[in-house]
Amino acid sequence: MKRFVTKLAGCLTAAVLVMSMASCTGGGSSTNAPAPAATDNSAASATSAAPATPAPATDNSTPAPATDNSTTTAAPAPDASVASSLPPLQIDMFDQFANTAGIAGGWYGKVIKDKFNITLNIIAPNIAGGGDTLYQTRSAAGNLGDLILTGDQQLTDCYNAGLLYDITDIIQGKQNIAKFDVATKNLQTVLGTGDRVYALAENASTLSPTTPQFDGMNPNFATYIRWDYYKELGYPTINNYDDFLNILQQMCANHPTSDTGKTTYGLSFFKDWDGTYSAIVAKYIFSYGFQEINNSYYFINEDATQSQMITQDNGVYYNALELFFKANQMGLLDPDSPSNTWDTLVNKMKDGQVMSSPFSWNSADQLNTIENGNAGKGFMPVVVGDQTILAQGQSPYGAGSGFAVGSKAPDPGRIIDFLDWICSSEGRMICNNGPQGLAWDVVDGLPVLNDFGKSAWQLKTTVPDEYGGGNMADGGDPINGSLEMIADINPDYGVPYDRGMWPQTIADNQTVLSEDWNTHYNAASVLDYLQKSNKIVVSPGNAYVRPAESSDIQTERAQCGDLLKTASWQMAFAGSQAEFDQIWSDLKTQLDGVGYQDVLAVDATYVQGYKDAIAQTLKDTGTAQ
Repeated sequence: MKRFVTKLAGCLTAAVLVMSMASCTGGGSSTNAPAPAATDNSAASATSAAPATPAPATDNSTPAPATDNSTTTAAPAPDASVASSLPPLQIDMFDQFANTAGIAGGWYGKVIKDKFNITLNIIAPNIAGGGDTLYQTRSAAGNLGDLILTGDQQLTDCYNAGLLYDITDIIQGKQNIAKFDVATKNLQTVLGTGDRVYALAENASTLSPTTPQFDGMNPNFATYIRWDYYKELGYPTINNYDDFLNILQQMCANHPTSDTGKTTYGLSFFKDWDGTYSAIVAKYIFSYGFQEINNSYYFINEDATQSQMITQDNGVYYNALELFFKANQMGLLDPDSPSNTWDTLVNKMKDGQVMSSPFSWNSADQLNTIENGNAGKGFMPVVVGDQTILAQGQSPYGAGSGFAVGSKAPDPGRIIDFLDWICSSEGRMICNNGPQGLAWDVVDGLPVLNDFGKSAWQLKTTVPDEYGGGNMADGGDPINGSLEMIADINPDYGVPYDRGMWPQTIADNQTVLSEDWNTHYNAASVLDYLQKSNKIVVSPGNAYVRPAESSDIQTERAQCGDLLKTASWQMAFAGSQAEFDQIWSDLKTQLDGVGYQDVLAVDATYVQGYKDAIAQTLKDTGTAQ
């Protein structure tokens, strides 16, 4: 493992900046780390963007996957006869992190149909309006789903309610699942299932816990900006948020309309991921060295030695709210934000209607095609003087969430066969990159994107019928999670499963845009710059999971969350500084009236628990921080 970690670190440090060409789209068919779908799990995982409608492609034809037959090993489309002896099986999957709902189709649907004769029906709380309503309704009815992916706290509740199936015997002999025995045993402890297995950890990693989770070669969280417009201004220095807003204002003034003639804005956000506060506002804290922790009202630094209450005056959450408020006062905040969804915001980013984002999944991943990059067009992280980015590390224990089989599932054995496959080297490659021969091939022993694959996700290129039809992005893996992290090394090829980190992808994706960024910051890559300028800290992956809460605390937390979400949106669109200040003041008074101090007292124990878990992980893995 140490050799693989060294190899990956060398790749990240020495490689020049990649444009995230194999973009994070298609609901989990991502090249990169999947984007978090809600705040509950965001301290542990950065999980994938939803399907998006791209800017119109310049070529609507379906390019044939190009290969060099003299050096390439290619695979045919999946053989539909493989699963012919199995009866059809529909798996209804409750997926907390999915950004798409319904029957999985396209190339992914065809692969799992051909291989297992299964159909996957995604039940997605995010699509149903977010929050816990769908979870509560289905769990109260006694059947959350045949297959379940959710946070460890909900899994604990489901176990206690008898909603999970005992898979201990079924997973015996499953060699791929067995790779993550450490994560499985840890989850047994978390759920309190003794020596029985009721769930499998999501996104466990074999990498060092201090290896940063990146989106391909870009940080998950940073101040992403339209680099081409920033360059037009002469790369002005950005010391703080006020400088940032002034630059966004100049960019919008110079480019008042998008590619399709719509009004441009500096910032935009949406409600889909809101849990117990505004999820998108909270993503800005990562650029200031803090992170979320399991819906807690404390934010913590990389090793949990520092913490801030969400209601701290001039704290990281308050400052992010103030950023949105000031943007609105300057006419820079998208007024349609309250009605945005993930999809509509992605479309706005790709159309050039929004100039910035706190993460890569709806910005660089969506716009930065090779064609756009060579035209100097796209999103890149900009360095803000008072920022230090926090990146979460890989975790041998998983992401604080897991997969489980529902107690009423019709065929648990076949569901486990499916889970064992998705964490096999074949399954992980296909789920993330499509079937071999469609978007990628093997050349000289290494996976490479073919001409079709280099832009198929971003341009939503039509997929040939023999591979399932539809388009590459929307037809991808909708689960938005796996048993194994995407940055892990594929033993078949000795490179990560993440196609954005394949050597040939890195080499191919040098564009005018990336080279300009590298030249401006005198660095070989984003990570290279962040490390040598001490602009990044890594929070080691760990096994911490919030313990079960009393019903009183759950009720108080939910009431506090309703107040925080409402006030956050009101503050962003406040008509004056006085109104902004009054909403903040009233919020703190109202919170104390619904048990906020009780919740904070509990949350303080979570901070200590997280700190202890980090120390234990470093000890267990022999890793020095």
